[in-house]
Amino acid sequence: MDGRLAYDRFNEAQDQGAQRRYKADARTALRTMVVYGMEYRLSHPDDEQLIWEGNLEWYRNDGLKPQSEEFDWLVDYLVKINDDEDDETKGDALLALSGMHGLGSSAKQPSYIKLLIHCMGPARTPRVRYAALRAISDARDVLSSINNDSMQLDADANILDELAHALLTAIGLNDISSSDVLLHHSRNRCYLRLIFALARSNEWCQRLASHGHIERCISLLDLGTVSATSIGFNFYLAGIFARIDPSARDPPFSPDVKRLQTLMRNAWEEATKLCHIKECVEALPVLVTATRKSFLSLDNDVSSGELANLTRDVNWVLEKLLQERGEDVGIVSPSVQDLCGDLRRKVEDTRTSTATTDS
Repeated sequence: MDGRLAYDRFNEAQDQGAQRRYKADARTALRTMVVYGMEYRLSHPDDEQLIWEGNLEWYRNDGLKPQSEEFDWLVDYLVKINDDEDDETKGDALLALSGMHGLGSSAKQPSYIKLLIHCMGPARTPRVRYAALRAISDARDVLSSINNDSMQLDADANILDELAHALLTAIGLNDISSSDVLLHHSRNRCYLRLIFALARSNEWCQRLASHGHIERCISLLDLGTVSATSIGFNFYLAGIFARIDPSARDPPFSPDVKRLQTLMRNAWEEATKLCHIKECVEALPVLVTATRKSFLSLDNDVSSGELANLTRDVNWVLEKLLQERGEDVGIVSPSVQDLCGDLRRKVEDTRTSTATTDS
């Protein structure tokens, strides 16, 4: 029996025995669904890799993706089991809901967001918190476009602020003694991808800054978690810092020039490996602006070798994007081409200056 049918039967059942039976059927259906979340192989439903790398997509029998209203039953089901101790089923339901890549229908959106906030609470198991984070990250495009004014009037006016606060609980920011907190690459990449998307909105920028997310991003940069094994970290961090100026914090965060240059170089190098994701095109304007600020101002001391490597990566990103996603890149490609030209001139000027000094 599929999950939706079992849930409908559960609501229709009159006696407790039948309700327990159909509730168990719905739970079994969800467990079975997540088993198929990994491509090319079956997965144990509690495998954490499934949370971060699972391809949790829903399709109707006609091959089309369902509308958000078609997930309403699953939101209602999660509401009904929210007070239960069954964190296993909550995790399964959240993974299933992540497949809608949204926040549900307009009627269910406020209650779904409240559920996500609750599921990211400190009393929840890591699997439930992480599954809720995955669901929110997969809904990042929708979430970045809404604000308190666009929510239904009967919704809690502070619900988005509560969500911003809960995100830190989901990633365990307060547990700074645990090495897992800052070295959990898959979780942190999911988190940074979400923050990068939310930072499109000025309202969300203010909300993220006021709830400690800039400090969180700085901690990832400060504590050396940005490494070769963390593809995407530099890319997303560079985009976040370009959108949310960390120097506006109180007290301000003003990394030295060399530190910013390292971040930008690594971001462009990572971008050569991320041309397949839509964020790569989206990030180009802010990366171009931040790169100019870090490398092309008169007082920036950079070797010709460093500039040449950066120029190579910027040009490589542009060529790969034009080849793979030409139509999407058309609007921003002139600014990237101009940056390449200015970097090449900077390389030549630096080499000329060095040769003159040596002679």
